Amino acid sequence: MANTLYPNFGSLMLGDAGASHTLPDLSAPSGTGVISILVDTGTYTYSAAHADIADLSGQVGSDVALTSTTVAAGVWDAATPITHSGVSGNTIEGVVFAHDNGSSDATSPLIVFYDTDTGGAISITPNSGDIEIALGASIIDLIT
Repeated sequence: MANTLYPNFGSLMLGDAGASHTLPDLSAPSGTGVISILVDTGTYTYSAAHADIADLSGQVGSDVALTSTTVAAGVWDAATPITHSGVSGNTIEGVVFAHDNGSSDATSPLIVFYDTDTGGAISITPNSGDIEIALGASIIDLIT
């Protein structure tokens, strides 16, 4: 699998009336905004049919709300690094960004799935320490 936009989110961006959910405000404040979710691909397998957070499995640690999100001139950005604190559990091989609408996982759309960063395939063994995600021009430039 390569880094990819979830098709349902792409349909939302293009105004497809057949897409599930509604197009979120990606610059919304924390609590109803974009979140980062670490996943174990030994448990979760990406599917183009996945549309919302309820479709995910294999989450490692807690999700983290992105802060200082902005959308300007067609570019989405957020404060970096995104820090997942005290992470333990299964090996992390993927990162999912989703929009938490503050209501329900079943109505919170998935945005993008990453399984590679600038160093190649993502593979992090949690040790109860922090995991930081740096955003860059291609969204994820470094995961440590």
